[in-house]
Amino acid sequence: MSMPFQTTISEAIISSLVILISGVTIFYLMFFVLKQVVKKRKVYIITLLNKHIHLAGFLLFISIIFTIVLQKFKEFILPIPYQRISHLTEILLIISIGFFVIKVVEFMKDFILRFYERRDKKDYSFRSAKTKYQLLQRIASVVIVLCIMLAILTTFPQIRKIGGALLASAGVAGIVLGFAAQKSLGSLFAGIQIAISQPIKIDDTIVVENTFGTVGEITLTYVVINTWDEKRLIVPVNYFIEKPFENWTRNSPEVIGEVKVHADYTLPINVIRSAFEGWIEESTLWDKRKSALLITNADDKTIEVRATMSAKNSDDAFVLECYIREKLVTFIQEKYPQTLPSARIKNIST
Repeated sequence: MSMPFQTTISEAIISSLVILISGVTIFYLMFFVLKQVVKKRKVYIITLLNKHIHLAGFLLFISIIFTIVLQKFKEFILPIPYQRISHLTEILLIISIGFFVIKVVEFMKDFILRFYERRDKKDYSFRSAKTKYQLLQRIASVVIVLCIMLAILTTFPQIRKIGGALLASAGVAGIVLGFAAQKSLGSLFAGIQIAISQPIKIDDTIVVENTFGTVGEITLTYVVINTWDEKRLIVPVNYFIEKPFENWTRNSPEVIGEVKVHADYTLPINVIRSAFEGWIEESTLWDKRKSALLITNADDKTIEVRATMSAKNSDDAFVLECYIREKLVTFIQEKYPQTLPSARIKNIST
């Protein structure tokens, strides 16, 4: 009586190995054919497939194969252990499907961003798309994870039995959770609003609470600002919905830099203006759009000379400002030191 039993187990093991090897072979064959098809059109898609789809697809195939193979051993495993193993397999399959869907969403996000990246960046379409699709991808990932958790919970019979009661009390629980997580939900909706309206985008140059920096990362709950001294300022995402801030590059990266110098009324402005025009022409940081040197203010002691010059981005504008400021101060010191503002106390001898 034992020989047929052993033979049947051997056949189940052999058939399971055949299914496993065949499934893995089919997966890699399909993956290879897919890469060969896209290779003729978009080479970078192969990198995206390897990055996102390879591992997730392999785990999904293994989960499906393991579910099929488990049926082969149903009559050789006791009911209770088999039920627990089957339940665990079902959970693994749900997780594998969810993980695969998350990676597909990430693949689509990177694929779309590659399309925008190849376009002309002057209209800021890439940064706008990057901000939008990164936030949408994160929102989708959160929703998928919640669906995975819900699907896993429904695999437990006890939870399915109390499902009606849970639905009946969902309204009350929703109100309680709404009050308890009011700030968290506000941050979540603020992140969604930023993804749609886009008051800020990735790589925007902004000023927040008198801190100058560029937007490095936008999540559903906070924004990372990269400051000039390589520090990271973490700002709640709802700040950009509720409070005012400066965005220097919302529509274009070009900015206007300015330098202010105070001097005596005797300073020859025409000479300073000619020298300024020469410095600007020599500088590679000036984008040749705008430049001017004017007297913008005057009081009973000094005049205010303001030099303005355009640059292609905020980094170049900052360096250009420092360059022009140094040139102005040095030129006045060397040529017209008597026009520098000063306050002296003279001893009057009697």
